[in-house]
Amino acid sequence: MVTTAAISGVTTSSALVGGEVTDDGGVVISTFPTPSTASGAKAVSGSGTGVFSDILTGLSPSTTYYVRSYAINSAGTGYGPQVNFTTAASARDAAVTNVLKTALTKKYKRLKKSLKRTKSKSKKKQLMKKLKIFKKRINSL
Repeated sequence: MVTTAAISGVTTSSALVGGEVTDDGGVVISTFPTPSTASGAKAVSGSGTGVFSDILTGLSPSTTYYVRSYAINSAGTGYGPQVNFTTAASARDAAVTNVLKTALTKKYKRLKKSLKRTKSKSKKKQLMKKLKIFKKRINSL
């Protein structure tokens, strides 16, 4: 199993990446889609198996990066799904994005609590739509 975690903590020059692997691996990062260990993408190695995370540093501002987790075993190299993110243009942009993401996440959690308490099917349906929109917004930041 190889999974790539959502990217978080994006600034002008760094980001928190991670995933989960069942064999030795890590993440590969590139400014081009579909990074791989064979394509010369920068590899950030994890240690061993399981869930891991790492902070990428030295990134360029206003740049889109593509990330995939990978694991290597006797059968070869396997990759998790690709995720991408764009570094902030300035420290102010990064701060605004983090404030917005925090506010959206709080609202998302309140909506989830409301969904659990709601008995009406139509109200549940409305809340599910809102939750989906909020989740999409949060993941786009």
